Amino acid sequence: MNTRSTHVPFLEANGEPVDYYLEDLELASIRSHTKMIVKMWESGKDEFEIAERMNRDPDEIFICLFDQARKRKLKRPYLYRRKRTG
Repeated sequence: MNTRSTHVPFLEANGEPVDYYLEDLELASIRSHTKMIVKMWESGKDEFEIAERMNRDPDEIFICLFDQARKRKLKRPYLYRRKRTG
């Protein structure tokens, strides 16, 4: 699945330049690929091993795992947040 395109979404910026982030990455995946990425992560693989096996950019694997962690769908910890103090 390739979601890359030349279409750039329009953002109203009142004439100020707009920065688009991650436009060179594929930020979507079919569900079976997401499940495979999560399964490899849970089995102990790191982002680079998964990226090589899935033929994806390691940053795309990072985004996928970050998304899955935010949705609490990972058993193996990913990205720790320190508790705020004071």
